[in-house]
Amino acid sequence: MLRKPVTIVVINNRGGAIFRLLPIADRTPASIMERYFYTSHDVKVAELCMAHG
Repeated sequence: MLRKPVTIVVINNRGGAIFRLLPIADRTPASIMERYFYTSHDVKVAELCMAHG
């Protein structure tokens, strides 16, 4: 199998807070926004990269 180099850029701001700026945030219950749009996580990207070589 042939492999080609790939560059992946990850911007990790630890959540989807940009969605707070959209009009949907004013019309959607906070519980829905928290669950589906503000995607807070504790992934350590460096460790994830090392796990995949």
